Amino acid sequence: MHFIRYPGTTLSTRKRWDHVLKEHEELLVAIRARNAEEAGRIASAHMDEAKNIRIQIYIDGREISHLWGSLQVPDLY
Repeated sequence: MHFIRYPGTTLSTRKRWDHVLKEHEELLVAIRARNAEEAGRIASAHMDEAKNIRIQIYIDGREISHLWGSLQVPDLY
């Protein structure tokens, strides 16, 4: 999923790329094993993390962090 309203990518650093590649590998393992529950968990966690990073990028860029409070965003960018 790519947010057209907020162009750019959450994959702006090597650390994030490495983490995402690991998540995708785990997702493929679950899919090949036909483990829908595990695949769903991995995919959902991946999208939640990307969403949180996207929100933090927006907050950092617009300097409105006081409106959101403290987000739990991993140090991946």
